[in-house]
Amino acid sequence: MQNENRNFTVKIQGEKFVISVLDKTETEKMISFEDYIFKNSEKEILKEGNQKSYISISVMDRVGNDCLKNNSIYQNLVVNYLKELKLEYSK
Repeated sequence: MQNENRNFTVKIQGEKFVISVLDKTETEKMISFEDYIFKNSEKEILKEGNQKSYISISVMDRVGNDCLKNNSIYQNLVVNYLKELKLEYSK
């Protein structure tokens, strides 16, 4: 995704949010999935050729606060929006 715009603005119930799609390097700076994968994964995930995929994103409000944090007043609103987006995408 080099030199591509990976940020987009959405409006949810009248509030504007910026959703950023993170690349692998940005994701690894924020979180390590290695321990989680090996401690919590189902055995078939570890088989060769059976790889899980994910998209790392961040969501910020108009002043730059992380809307996915547990203490965000927007967390529920944003998470529900993302769930709907996922359902729409997987149709």
